[in-house]
Order: sequence, then C-alpha cells, then structure tokens
Amino acid sequence: MRLIFMLGCCSLLMATEVISHGEEVELSEHLTPGKYVLFDFYADWCGPCRSLDPVVKQMANNNASEMTLLKVDIRDWSSPVARQYGINSIPHLKLYSPEGKLISEGGARAVLNELDRRLGGTALPQGVSRSGVSGGFGFLGVLLLFGLAGSVIFVIIAHQRSKQTKFAEAGMIQSRIHAYQNDPRLLDKWCLVESPSSGTYSLEDLRSLFLSNRLNRETKVKKSGEAFSRRLGDVLASY
Repeated sequence: MRLIFMLGCCSLLMATEVISHGEEVELSEHLTPGKYVLFDFYADWCGPCRSLDPVVKQMANNNASEMTLLKVDIRDWSSPVARQYGINSIPHLKLYSPEGKLISEGGARAVLNELDRRLGGTALPQGVSRSGVSGGFGFLGVLLLFGLAGSVIFVIIAHQRSKQTKFAEAGMIQSRIHAYQNDPRLLDKWCLVESPSSGTYSLEDLRSLFLSNRLNRETKVKKSGEAFSRRLGDVLASY
C-alpha cells in the first residue's frame, strides 16, 4: 500500500511539473507516449492564469492515466520561451495527442473543451462549464488596460490644470480691477491720432486692441489734455 501511495504522489508531482522559467524549451522532448500532453504557458502575474491553474491541475489529477500536464512559465513577453513560441496571450495551451501530434492550441476554453471531448466529455472538473473556462489575458489586453488608466489620469490632470488656469485668470482680472481703483493713471482717456473721431479709449482698451493685432506698437495715440502724441508701444511699456 505504501508503495502504491508513493507512486501515486510521484504521478501527481509529474503531472504539474514546470519545464521552463522563461528559457527556451523543446516541447517534443517532454511528450509522453500513449498520453495526451497539455502544455500550459502562464506567468505568475497573470490573474486568469491563476484562476485556470486549479482547473487544469484537477483535470490532470483526475485523468492521470490518460494525460500529463506540463507548465511553461514565460516570465514576461520578451522571454526566450515566449519569443520561441510566439506567445502574446496567456494562458496559452498546447495539446498533443498520445501519438505526439499537436491537435489543439490557443486559449484555454477551446483547448480544454477539445481535451474534455477526447477524454469522453467528463474530464472537466465539477462546477466548470464548457463556456466558463478563461479565454486568456493578452498583451493587447495589457496595453488596453494601461491605455484606459492613462486616459483617466490624463483627463484628471487636464481638469486640474483647467481649474488652475481659470483661477489664475480670475486672479488677474481682480488685480486689474484693483489697479483701476488705486491707480488714477489707468483712468486716463486716449484717442487715436490718425482717427480722432473714433472716440476715446482707456489704457485697457488700447491694450486689448494691441493684443488682438488691431493696433501695433507704432500707432500714434494721444492722452486727453495733452498736445503731443506718443507711440502705443511706449505707452503700454510705461504702465
């Protein structure tokens, strides 16, 4: 009995052997004649891989006489083994027939359903439906998640900057109002020498016309009560 128990334990250990931790590996060297061999490409940081792990292990334990489970840790997308087999989505499964022929490859749902069919339709653990097996967590999925997170962060930052800009503009307006109230020079009236009939302007009016490119630095202006004219650029620089 003890010998049978020990052989059973060894069989379970062999069923969940990890044959690579990122380095290249030849799958053909790990095939078991007469058994289906399931290679599970995974990574420790992959949530769907962790969810799938007990499912495939239980399948291997319940069908130890007919199948072997071997795990391949890709570590990351740029690891030698990931490049060797072109892995860009995990969990990624490869199923070989008892004759050593690749018969199914890809996401967990399709491969495990094929294995379950070949084992008589009862290989999937109780409580796991054919449609309930995780399909995979791809590199594009990772990019999408990071892209979504980046977009949210960008919107938050842009909103904060917009609030700061509006606050600064409001502060400038208040400062100008305060300046009008405390600096009598800003209450002076000005007219355009070339078109005096256009009326009088405050210094802020002249500044707005200059900033909108309707007037330039060389425009001649004259303050009410003065006989001489000045360059607009000199006037704006002096206040």
